[in-house]
Amino acid sequence: VVLDVLDNNRAWVEGPGVDRQQINFKRVSLTKIKIDVQRGIKQKGLKKAFEDAKVAEQWSKTEWAQKLERRKARAALTDFERFQVLVARKKRSALTKKNLKQLKVAAKK
Repeated sequence: VVLDVLDNNRAWVEGPGVDRQQINFKRVSLTKIKIDVQRGIKQKGLKKAFEDAKVAEQWSKTEWAQKLERRKARAALTDFERFQVLVARKKRSALTKKNLKQLKVAAKK
C-alpha cells in the first residue's frame, strides 16, 4: 500500500510481508486495487483497512496474481510432473496439427 508520496521519485509503502519503507517509483507497480486511508496511518489501522477492503481476495482474482501462482506451481514440479506436462503438450500439439490439416483439406474442396 502506498501510504504517502515523499517527492517525485519516492513513496512510503507498507503491506503484508513488506515493512514500512521508502521505495523508488521505478520499483513500484500499481494495481487498480485501492484503499482509502489517511496519510501516515499507523500499522494497526492499515492492517484493519487492508482486511476490511478484502485486498488479498481482490488481488488473488487478478490475472497478475494468477500468473504468479502458475509460475510458482510450475517451478515446484518434480521431474516426473514435468515429463507429464511434456507428454500432454505433445498430445495437444498433435491434435491441433491434425485438426488444422483437416480444415485445410476441407477448404480446398
